[in-house]
Amino acid sequence: TGVQESHLTESGQVSVCQRLSDHHLVFGKGGSAKSFQRAGVGGTGPSSYQSLNFAAEGGVFLCASPALCIVDTARNDPLVSELWATGRWSESFVPCGRGGHFGFFFATIYFEAKVPLSHPGNLRLAKLATAAAARKGSSAPYFLSGDYQRHPADFDSFDFEGGRWFDTASVCNSVEAGAPTFCADPKWNRVATGPGATSIDYILSNASGAQLAHEFGIVRHLCSPGHLGLQLGLSLS
Repeated sequence: TGVQESHLTESGQVSVCQRLSDHHLVFGKGGSAKSFQRAGVGGTGPSSYQSLNFAAEGGVFLCASPALCIVDTARNDPLVSELWATGRWSESFVPCGRGGHFGFFFATIYFEAKVPLSHPGNLRLAKLATAAAARKGSSAPYFLSGDYQRHPADFDSFDFEGGRWFDTASVCNSVEAGAPTFCADPKWNRVATGPGATSIDYILSNASGAQLAHEFGIVRHLCSPGHLGLQLGLSLS
């Protein structure tokens, strides 16, 4: 599972590890603690304090059930140190089969919201993410789940026309392809299209990953406000 917008400091990551001690977790870099205002007491003015676990922005991590092992492939790799340091990307390898000689890479990414397409931070993020996948070679199945804040084809770095990246929902011919995955309206029924309902969450893959993509669906029962989950089934036989 790829989680975006986790807003975790390094201390917050430790806390999540303690709560999910039977799961396998891979984190991006922890964020800076967010400052809050505390009302004055006894005639004193308001004061500020920092949350120990809650970060000001960003934050991503990968989570796997106890039965599935995932290996952090980013934290100590100098080739992706710049990308990992953004706190908006993390990456893992998921070994499969006897001896773990076969497997796939699974990464998650979180683009900055409420900025134009030309925003340099997001353009840089897309460029670094595609380079990170390329370093693993075209024969290695690679999946990149994330909150792209728009259709990822809008970023030139994700070369859809050149066949380098694929939307797995379309690969699977899913009826959910293009369906809205977010709406800020608290009354949204998590299905309807209309004002404020947008499709901004995707699971992309390279060509090798697209060959494994078997079934795609949207998870609507999550407790995350406004956001739906994505689910991808792989054929590994």
